[in-house]
Amino acid sequence: MGDKNKSAKDKEKLDQQANAWFDRVDDRLPFDAFGNSENKRRIGDDIFTRIQADIQHKKSRAYFFMKIAASLLIAAISITTYRLISDQHAKNEQLVWQVYRSGAGEFKTVTLPDSSVIYLRPGTSLYAPTAFTQSTRTVKLTEGEAYFTVKHDTRHPFVVDAAGISTQVLGTSFVIRNYRAASTIQVSLITGKVAVKHEASLLGMLTPLQEITYNKKNHNSTLDKISADWINNWKSGDYLLNDVPIEELAATLKNLYGVNVVMRSGNLEKLRITTQFNKKDNIRDILEQLKLIHGLNYEIKDKEVILMR
Repeated sequence: MGDKNKSAKDKEKLDQQANAWFDRVDDRLPFDAFGNSENKRRIGDDIFTRIQADIQHKKSRAYFFMKIAASLLIAAISITTYRLISDQHAKNEQLVWQVYRSGAGEFKTVTLPDSSVIYLRPGTSLYAPTAFTQSTRTVKLTEGEAYFTVKHDTRHPFVVDAAGISTQVLGTSFVIRNYRAASTIQVSLITGKVAVKHEASLLGMLTPLQEITYNKKNHNSTLDKISADWINNWKSGDYLLNDVPIEELAATLKNLYGVNVVMRSGNLEKLRITTQFNKKDNIRDILEQLKLIHGLNYEIKDKEVILMR
């Protein structure tokens, strides 16, 4: 308590001396601001002590903020390290693949581990992991045609590999056609947005109701529009073959009706077909349509269809 009273008196005396200094009329007259050398030393020590206390306070605050910054940095490094280790562990983990196949005339629905749903048309083969443990959710469409409705996941893009054509999405719906007998691979977008690539080359970014067709022989691709009711027709079992090789027609009939198509005339292999039919149509009605449009004669023997001119 005595030190506090002493400090207050010193401050009051210092203020009085300062006021006296400024109140002087003639600045040329000598004036001792401190009274004597002892006061001068004591007041100087007091000023020094206050300055040191202020500096120490600022140092303490700076040290406090440095501790916070260091804690945040350590937390960020820990999180990053954990993610890197997790990603590396996922990469090293062996994937177990499951194959889904739809037989002749079979329309199959597949639900993947991430709740994405895939509708397979007859004669389709799809490979998918039993669990999605890596940075991308990759499946393989090795044969046939499938309609994908992908569960949205921004951290794990969904990728469909179809004979070197890669379709990458976050969450959307689209159809991919990849028949070995066909000369093209097609990706048709219903909703959302997808990136279509051939190996490392970007073929295009699709927006709804767009379709990209990739030619497997000359490696060219084209972009077209599809109608708004296209997907409804697809779901109801409509087949639209537009200027396709006759081998693709043969593969479609085999997948849908389980028949083996034989071409008796050699020049038929160069014929391109345009036709449309539904899964409920009788195969004879389809063949009669081909006869009318393309002048094809046919003969049916058990599970074999012979085409000729």
